[in-house]
Amino acid sequence: MSHFDQFSFAKSVTDALFKGDPEAASNIVSRALEAGDLAPDHYRVINAQRLIASHNEQVQRFEECTRDNPDTQFEVIRAQPRAWKSLGGIPARLTPATPEGRYETTSPSNPLTGSIDLSKFSQDEAPFFTRAGYEKATSPTTRDVLHVERNCRLSALGGNDGTLLTGDGLFHPPRSGRVAKFSSSVLVQIAKRSLKEALVLPFPHSQWNYYHAFAEMTYGLRHVHMIGDAVPIVYDEDRFSLLPVMADMLGIDMARFVKASTLRDHIIETAYLPDAAHFYWDASFVSLYRSAAVRRFSGSYPAKPIYVSRQKSSRAGSYESDLAEALEARGFDIIHAQDLSVTDQIGRFTNATCIISPHGAGMTNAVFARSGTPVIEIFEPSMVSPDFYQRMKFVTENYHPLVNLDGETTRRVLQVLDAT
Repeated sequence: MSHFDQFSFAKSVTDALFKGDPEAASNIVSRALEAGDLAPDHYRVINAQRLIASHNEQVQRFEECTRDNPDTQFEVIRAQPRAWKSLGGIPARLTPATPEGRYETTSPSNPLTGSIDLSKFSQDEAPFFTRAGYEKATSPTTRDVLHVERNCRLSALGGNDGTLLTGDGLFHPPRSGRVAKFSSSVLVQIAKRSLKEALVLPFPHSQWNYYHAFAEMTYGLRHVHMIGDAVPIVYDEDRFSLLPVMADMLGIDMARFVKASTLRDHIIETAYLPDAAHFYWDASFVSLYRSAAVRRFSGSYPAKPIYVSRQKSSRAGSYESDLAEALEARGFDIIHAQDLSVTDQIGRFTNATCIISPHGAGMTNAVFARSGTPVIEIFEPSMVSPDFYQRMKFVTENYHPLVNLDGETTRRVLQVLDAT
């Protein structure tokens, strides 16, 4: 029996689902569990099981949409991923006269730090980081990708099923919702109207996840200066109200934003399609957000260390209460993200002198931290992930991961603070 690491496991599951074979995907999960490759509570296993369930439910969602809208004509397209060679670097200006195709610009990724030294961790803790891939090197280069497509239609359903279909029946998986990127079925309306041009932001992998909405959807705004001031900006959902904050920070008129649900029956004659951010970020990604936040929020919030607490969440770690008390005694502000507006979250992270947080989507806001800010990320043993470790290479030279192993998490956090 072949064995999986977490990365080959995730790829095998998604490949099976794209071929329309959820049964094969389920068999991969079973094999990985039987072989002991991954634990049942590993986040990759949990995500795979959820994705398989969502894939199976997609047919039902298509049927319900068609049934609930009897006066609307729909069709299901068996789409294939768009694959073409680059035409060259991203143009300085995008207009309907720009030739359709893929444009990409390659540049140095410019991390602030290299790989972490695993020898500094205890024998109990180091294996967690080794298994999670912490020794993986950062790519020295990064690519910024944008597509120009013709005669596009938006999928009839957004969210997990959200995507954009080109005039020749192709789609862009990296820009699509969680289920759409792994399924070749797209439900679309028969078009009745047209729109000359639009910048279409990526559909978040999960619109319910703060990280995906932020790093995928809002990063599409990086190319807004390349299009006309009146060109519409199309988005799927903005459940965290990120776009008004980002529009304010970047100087974009909110009147330009158009929900995808209002354009389901349109042909977009020329669509400008920026790809989502590199999963592990790069220096350009951090620079966009950090510079905008510093301009907008520097000095507007207290320059204090912050602890992002989960005490109000069902996912709170066993150490939460003790750690919050100890940190508060050291002058930390204890913040609960769910109680703060997006503006306040960004303002607090921009001005933070130290950031301590359990692993989770809330770590996304560390992108606003100033270079050199100490960042301590705390993991549960079943959720050790390299994701924010790789991202923090572009944010700060002062990142420290900890695993909640021995009931000594508070002591160990304070020990790191004393050594910082």
